[in-house]
Amino acid sequence: MSPRSVTGQAVESQADVAYRAIYDLVLRSRANANAVWFERQLSDQLGMGRTPVREALKRLQNEGLLVPVSAHGGLAAATISTAEVGNVYRVRAVLEALAAELAATRSAAGELSRAQLSELRRRAEAIKECAANRDLAGVSEVNHQFHEYVNVLAANPFLQDALDRLWSRIAISAMRNIIDDDAWVTEMHVHHDDLVRLITEGDAIGASAIARRHTERAREIYAAHHGEATR
Repeated sequence: MSPRSVTGQAVESQADVAYRAIYDLVLRSRANANAVWFERQLSDQLGMGRTPVREALKRLQNEGLLVPVSAHGGLAAATISTAEVGNVYRVRAVLEALAAELAATRSAAGELSRAQLSELRRRAEAIKECAANRDLAGVSEVNHQFHEYVNVLAANPFLQDALDRLWSRIAISAMRNIIDDDAWVTEMHVHHDDLVRLITEGDAIGASAIARRHTERAREIYAAHHGEATR
């Protein structure tokens, strides 16, 4: 699963901390498509023992984010074909729509607090702030956190687990969209603002529709820029 930030979650293990840190490093390395990661290097860089780093790297390989590239233990970001990205996005569109619907339904029933809705808005604004500063890796990171929080508000752990696994498969493609297409970043802000508003208003049908459209547009943007498998 991809990193989570659910309030009240038990204290993370060292392997969890290493996993989160390496996940972010891999995404932020996308400007350097030739980046290779080694256990010892990451252990020194993160100031952690090699055992939790090794466990984190195994998890990232199991999730398909990293693949071996050398006989000396080097790992690089996995290649994923445009066809695979498209298939994952199609499934994600359905699940994101369901998450938005459930979150809005809970909002309409008064089950979401003002603080929770404010946090959703804060995460949407954080994306805009990173974009304004041209921190594209930051945009990718906080965009993930925004969608992650919608899933938290949906309060369905099975749905959240499924979406986390899908996000791990397309995290790199989501990053590529942000790097490749400035217009997409602007469109993304509009979608997020609409989603926050519709969830806050308790409009389950509207929230579901915009969440699905948002994910479908992300698939279209990626397909427009990538015809073959890329790193």
